[in-house]
Amino acid sequence: MTRWITFTFAIAAVMVVASSTLLRSHSLQLPTATMPSLAELHRTANVSGLPVQEIGDQSLIFPLEARQ
Repeated sequence: MTRWITFTFAIAAVMVVASSTLLRSHSLQLPTATMPSLAELHRTANVSGLPVQEIGDQSLIFPLEARQ
């Protein structure tokens, strides 16, 4: 019985080491992508060419004070 437990523990240890090695090697091979800056995103999307949006007064729809 102790041989079976030792054998099972050894197999489990080998599997943990192998899986961590595989995960580590794959993470090193992936290219790293960086997030572009906000200014670059605005230039790419041509935000300056969009019309200016006018926001109407919504104080009648959403009053500042809650009425009771």
